[in-house]
Amino acid sequence: GQLTGDSRDGEYVFEIWDGAAWTAAHPQIVNEDQGYNYANNAFWRGGDIHELIFLGIDDNTTWSLKTINSINAYWSRIRVVTAPTTLPTLYHLQGLPKTNFMITRSGKQVFYGTAQFRRSIQAASGGLSYSGGVLAGSQQIGTGGNQYTHQLGNTMLDGAGDRLYWNIRVPEGTCTAFPFYIDIALSIGTGTGAATKPELGFTFAVNQVEGMYVADPNGGIAPVARTNVNTETVITDNPQRQTKTLQSDDANKIYNIFFGPFYSSESYEGDMITMALDYIDDGSANADIVTCNIRCRSRGIDPFSTIELDQVISGNARQVDW
Repeated sequence: GQLTGDSRDGEYVFEIWDGAAWTAAHPQIVNEDQGYNYANNAFWRGGDIHELIFLGIDDNTTWSLKTINSINAYWSRIRVVTAPTTLPTLYHLQGLPKTNFMITRSGKQVFYGTAQFRRSIQAASGGLSYSGGVLAGSQQIGTGGNQYTHQLGNTMLDGAGDRLYWNIRVPEGTCTAFPFYIDIALSIGTGTGAATKPELGFTFAVNQVEGMYVADPNGGIAPVARTNVNTETVITDNPQRQTKTLQSDDANKIYNIFFGPFYSSESYEGDMITMALDYIDDGSANADIVTCNIRCRSRGIDPFSTIELDQVISGNARQVDW
């Protein structure tokens, strides 16, 4: 509960104890009654309102007991990194350790805890675009009289530096307190049985989009359209990146390579996520990799939102899975 907001020039971090240190959570703040999304901009608003702060804690979160003031419990904290000129006035803090669904007094649907769940939010075949020596891929399917060759255009990575690209808009109803995960299904075209397996990299970046509704920088309760002045350039932040080495490379098998978590608690619905898969090393047998499918997953759906069908990130596939 907040009586008055701060002067919007402070910096806060939300943390939980992981057994060894305080580690940052990635909050999403939502107006309890109206469902307005404020991303991770906490304590900006006043006027006797209640806001829900989701920390993205689920069964995969490392959250350990700690004794503070003789109380052994699971602790979280809000730490002031930079003090604002004017502090916020809070009058009520309540933990909601529950997983359930309810309806607010204004008729909004609310999902608490891990009731915020949507397994797959985006799915597509191939890549939207590519660079380097990317080739057309193919895979024999089955054997006998009904076998056929499955064609996958512009999907074969055949050497270091090849890269595939995807981009999506943050879907309506995404709770960005929870991270994104990427699954990529692939097969090996040529070059199997290598002593040194192929290595792949994945790059993930969140980009602001002008005109999307965001927390009012003047502290108003209702979100406002992001102005051009308040829109960052796409070259402002260093993208998140991970690298993985394939564990196996047998022919005629579909493998899954998993990337994540990637965080985006600063983003809003409609912002752009850009992603790239690149071939770092094709292994000692110079393997060619055929990418069959990419799936973008998120744990949470925003409270107060309508569950929608998955959006398409390329024109050749749709998957509904929640």
